[in-house]
Amino acid sequence: MLAPGLIHLETGASVAGGTAVDSYSIGQLLVRIGVSGVELELFGNSYLVTRSETAPALDAEGFADVGVGLKVPLARNVGDRMNLSLQGVLTAPSGSDAFSNDEWIAALNALADIGLSDRAGLSVNVGIAEGAAGASETFSVIVTPGLSLADGVGAYAGWAGFFAEGADVNFGEGGLTFLVNDDVQLDVNGGWALDADDWFFGVGAAFRWGASP
Repeated sequence: MLAPGLIHLETGASVAGGTAVDSYSIGQLLVRIGVSGVELELFGNSYLVTRSETAPALDAEGFADVGVGLKVPLARNVGDRMNLSLQGVLTAPSGSDAFSNDEWIAALNALADIGLSDRAGLSVNVGIAEGAAGASETFSVIVTPGLSLADGVGAYAGWAGFFAEGADVNFGEGGLTFLVNDDVQLDVNGGWALDADDWFFGVGAAFRWGASP
């Protein structure tokens, strides 16, 4: 949760592969703004490319939908080590034909950040998102332990599960973060499907402006 007066901009790129389609994403823009005890979020366009050797009809290029979000704190310093918050996200049908949901999609997430020690922590995200085009809702659970390895260097690894009617997906994922200075952080990340041959790899950067009052 950002303090009032702080602005974070996050961006990145990724490549994913698997049994059917290879995909590429550039942009992944997220702007987070701390305002009066809540956090406003703006999800910008990513430019997406998909390629398939076995199904050329899946080849496409274009922009993803944009969205807005609001994160509200529920409890702070529970047991001197846990913060709880609630996040709502609304995605608008604004992307290219190949990648847009063609309707407004809402999602709700409950978030917990837990300090385990001076060097270790745990992030838990439990959510539900509407399905597009009459599909069932998707429930998600993401559990991510993190550890400070050295001054300015961190690591994380965990599990992400997405559960929809007839389409469950489980991923193992992890990454490294590098704090360049107090206002710039870089990261590399990757993951693999636990029940398929799918995988992804990405890089990212985060920038901070402003100061807490």
